[in-house]
Amino acid sequence: MLHSEFMLSQRPHVANARAAKDWIKELPLTDARAAHHAIETLIAEFDENGLPARDRLEILETVRPHRIEIDAQYAQRYAGKALPLGDAERNAYAHASSLWQKLEDAYWYCARAAAAGEPDLRPHLTLCLTRAADLACERIKGALRAGQALDGTIQASVARYATFAREQNVLASPAPDSEHPRRIVSVASVQNRALLLALTGGTVAGRERESAFELATLWETKVLVTWLPSGLTRALTRADLPPSKEPAKQRIRILHSGGQIYFLDVTALSRSLRKRVHLLGLGQGIDEMGLPASFPRTGAAKLLTRLHGAWCEEEYGRRHPRAAPTAAPGVTHNVSVAPATDNFDAMYCMLGGEPFMVNDESDITSRRRFDEMFVFQGAGHARRDKYIREAQRLVEQWRIVDQSAAGARLARSARGTRYKPGNLVAFRGTARGFDTTGQLGEVRWCTENAAGGGARGATTLEAGIEVLAHAPVCVAIRLTGINVVGARNWTAAFRTESGAGAHLLVTPSGWYKPGRVIELRDGTQVSRWLLGPLKRRGVDFELIEASQTA
Repeated sequence: MLHSEFMLSQRPHVANARAAKDWIKELPLTDARAAHHAIETLIAEFDENGLPARDRLEILETVRPHRIEIDAQYAQRYAGKALPLGDAERNAYAHASSLWQKLEDAYWYCARAAAAGEPDLRPHLTLCLTRAADLACERIKGALRAGQALDGTIQASVARYATFAREQNVLASPAPDSEHPRRIVSVASVQNRALLLALTGGTVAGRERESAFELATLWETKVLVTWLPSGLTRALTRADLPPSKEPAKQRIRILHSGGQIYFLDVTALSRSLRKRVHLLGLGQGIDEMGLPASFPRTGAAKLLTRLHGAWCEEEYGRRHPRAAPTAAPGVTHNVSVAPATDNFDAMYCMLGGEPFMVNDESDITSRRRFDEMFVFQGAGHARRDKYIREAQRLVEQWRIVDQSAAGARLARSARGTRYKPGNLVAFRGTARGFDTTGQLGEVRWCTENAAGGGARGATTLEAGIEVLAHAPVCVAIRLTGINVVGARNWTAAFRTESGAGAHLLVTPSGWYKPGRVIELRDGTQVSRWLLGPLKRRGVDFELIEASQTA
């Protein structure tokens, strides 16, 4: 029996806070999976033993700091993984989400008991509701870390707590945060945080995503929110918006979620973000900005700009609006996508129409090569067809959801390659959807909608693709120099031009080195190129500015 299964079969028999402290000492905190099972078993005992609401609240508050530490360790099993999630990763996320839901329900039980008139719990009504809403925020952050699509149930839970708090006149009442003693939270501020997290979506990934989460927590009080049911039949008025001293300068962000219409006054939030972008442009250090300690030192201005688009502008402030491709009724536009995977051969074949066989060719002018072409031409064609079949096997069919001049949102229901933000893809669309000549793009975000509990074949993967290069030219590159050992083989790559007329090379990861000289083969022409500044680095590619040398 596994350790976690053994822990799950054990009953802790915790009846009060003192017993919870003793139980925590025996909890295997270094084994996040077993500790999660143990806390889940502890919560299951609440109803089995019929514990009073006051004892439940004390136990929950005793376990809370340890649960937060366990969550941070357990998130490594599913956070930032390529999509669709694997079975082990999906199970880890499902278990973590289940625990958050049970903890949220436990706090909600205590909140209702406090509202019902239990004298020992009435002073803690705000605390119970704040903790329940905070766990709903944890569910949102967990879904975003795991790349899962957000449904309306989480926001519906937050709206339920906020509505209940408003009815009990404790919506803005402060509650202490045991993990951050200097910070005072309320149900209203946690609701603001949940809305900002939902708006963040796939705007950021990796370490930037965690920085955005911390910034949403730090600046949750900069947002004012009012909400109405989505099924409202009367016309909206000015009174439905959050109050403001300067209505003419008020910036409102509207969000439909969880059966509610939210009106977010993001005036102060927008001003704070734009001010810091301006100061960074003037050269001011990030330490003087009042940003979280985890905020990136490089690229902070771009991150703040993206967050301003997600939080303060409608439709994420897109420069190029997206629209669904025009099609007859019942007709869908598809696009062929070739991932970079471990090499560029499949993309080279799809964009160039020929397999990448440069390393199998010798000098065509030699007598030996001429004899091979004359005698073994059938074998040569068979080898070429084999390479084409292998490349076509990696090409996937995606459906175009919407598109713009700068990219598109694609969807795939069939199983296939796993993707994560930063992957390079080549794609070729239909006559009315995307460019039929082929393009290169980067996966900016991807989201998995696991229908039916994430069963095999029941997931839909959506990805946002940003166009990197229109009509790229297929080329081959190789290293130069007398010290290059075992690296004289050609490698598939792509050449394109930027809007400013500069030449750009798209190469596999690891090729960039300032001042490096490489050989580039375009057709039968071989030339030498000098690598300049690095324009972008993805998970499996590098976009490098280059110039031809004599």
